[in-house]
Amino acid sequence: MTQKLVNQVRSLKTNIELRSIKNSDLRLLQYLRYLAASGDRKVINLDRSFKEISAELGITPETISRALVKLERKGRISRQKNNITLHNWSAS
Repeated sequence: MTQKLVNQVRSLKTNIELRSIKNSDLRLLQYLRYLAASGDRKVINLDRSFKEISAELGITPETISRALVKLERKGRISRQKNNITLHNWSAS
């Protein structure tokens, strides 16, 4: 019971931190970093729809799609189907 509460508080804290980031590209990148850090990995399998992610981040699915394209062009990520690889993920 206590662990469940701790996880909920941690999740809420993360959500507040993410929503405080005004730039949607950076917000999405930070979200991906949180996902990667939770599993100590650089490749993330997005097993959720853009609609679900957008509801959590407070941005539209279209904005997520555009942000992914921008991040890929900048070399911050690479994508292959639902897998996203973070590049230089420990850096800001």
